[in-house]
Amino acid sequence: MNLKNVLTRLFGRRAHAPHLPYIPTPPQSNNASNRSIPGHAAGPQGTYTEIQSTIQTIAGSNITLGSENIILVDANGQAREISKQCSHVLSTGKLVTRIEEIGGICPFCQSSAMQRYQAGELTLEAAQLACLYDVASAATCQACGVHACTRHIRPVDTDQGILSLCQECHKALKKQLRKKSLVRALLAPITASEEVTE
Repeated sequence: MNLKNVLTRLFGRRAHAPHLPYIPTPPQSNNASNRSIPGHAAGPQGTYTEIQSTIQTIAGSNITLGSENIILVDANGQAREISKQCSHVLSTGKLVTRIEEIGGICPFCQSSAMQRYQAGELTLEAAQLACLYDVASAATCQACGVHACTRHIRPVDTDQGILSLCQECHKALKKQLRKKSLVRALLAPITASEEVTE
């Protein structure tokens, strides 16, 4: 036997022709305990399944994201593919399927979601989803540095130019501007009288 024939016999069985659909085969063993390998489980009526899963759970919650592809092969060798996607709509209105699409937890959305959860208006999972924002909706307040969604951090025209400010910093800026205008209004008669005397 030449080297080519030996290699073909060794590796030829494992190679899958690209033009044919992939059909998984169970592990070749008479021992029934080997058939319960995760992702390679034998099911009822001689069916066989292969699972490819990218489902991940967000830490500290019971929210799962990702996809799962299951190939079922019956005793006759007929394959059927079932796809399942775990996707959710976040507080920003974006539908996400992968955990990498989540930007973080908005503290302002979290505050209102927890109030609604305690009032019984939202389930725990809905409240947890209402706290999350997607990567495209991520923003940082340039005054206090808090990370939140673009619904709660918006561009504001200030004396220093346009700044992205959270709701709290925007309120503080408005309050500061009102104080300045009040001080100017109170000092206007004094500055006007000084100009007249000169």
